[in-house]
This record gives sequence, C-alpha cells and structure tokens, in this order.
Amino acid sequence: KLRAFARGPLKHATFKALILFNYLKFYEGVAQPDGNSDMAAYQAAVYGNEAPKKKSNSSPKFPTYDKDTLAAYLSLARRGAAFTDKNASEKQAKSAATCVDTSFSSDLFPELSAIGNDTPFVERALGYFFLKGDLTGAWPMVKKDWALIVFAKEKLMASAGNEKFLKKQEGAIRDGLSSKAFREFSNQSQLRLFE
Repeated sequence: KLRAFARGPLKHATFKALILFNYLKFYEGVAQPDGNSDMAAYQAAVYGNEAPKKKSNSSPKFPTYDKDTLAAYLSLARRGAAFTDKNASEKQAKSAATCVDTSFSSDLFPELSAIGNDTPFVERALGYFFLKGDLTGAWPMVKKDWALIVFAKEKLMASAGNEKFLKKQEGAIRDGLSSKAFREFSNQSQLRLFE
C-alpha cells in the first residue's frame, strides 16, 4: 500500500524516494526465481546458486527488481548523484519536499531506513536489467556515460557476446574510468569469477 501511495498521490520527493528505495531493497533481499536460463550460469557464479541441472524443477533464485518502481525512483529530482542525468536546481535542492535527501528518515516509519549512498544499489539494479536485454536508452533518467559503464561491466562479467563485443565493452570501461578505478574493477572482476 505504501508503494502504491508513493507512486500515486504523494508529492514529497524525499518521502517518496524513501518508500520506493526501501521497497526495492526489500524486493532485492527476497530472492525470486527468474526463469531466464540464459542468465543461470552467470547468476550461479555471482550469487552462489547451484548451476541448474537437467530435468530439475528448481529455479535459481537471485535478486530481482521491479522495473516500474526503479524507474519511478530514478526519475525523482536529486542533486549530486553520480547516475542522475539532470541535476535538480539549487532552489529545489534546498527542500526535501522537492529534491531527494538521502539522509532523511522518519520517526513515524522507523522500518524505512535512510537511503544513504544508493549508487551501488542503482548499479546492481540497472545491471540486472542490462543483463536481461535492456539498453541504456531504456533508462533516459540515468546519465548515459555512467549507464554505459554499468552496461559494459555487466556484459563483460557475464561474457555476454562475442570476443569483439567484449573487447568493445572493456574499452568502454577503460575510457570511462580512471586507470586506478579500471585496475580495481579488473581485480574485483577476477576475484568474483573465482569466488
């Protein structure tokens, strides 16, 4: 009911963000069977699920996200977020009612934790949709350069595509990140493959 309220008549940007973010985080924490066999091996490697066996009735479970709710969350006015395509004006940023304040919490709803740094969450959620086949253009509220790096990382980690495509993704990451950040990504991605 709170999600419906946030997506409907609620006008307070920060309170709306708080509800949508906590809904998305809950949804992420309650792993759902996805049924997409193309992603099963990747999900097994990243999330530790067993690789699906032939004639098995079990579906791997891993974080999933509600696309409409994520789009509504990302479309809210905010200032200074790495992924935001259009920053809110300085005037908007002065009020939590018109611009998302990630440190906001409410004593009336203690179960809704403050958002904090939501960039890693947004990266995971968008990565999920990029692996499902979305292109960066499907997310116009997200800064294109930032989304391209997330897209490239996910495709590279999943080995989704031929060698030429994967080399282009590696180049996109290298061009979009500093050399230090690229080394960190390379080290992390190598570690993730062997977890």
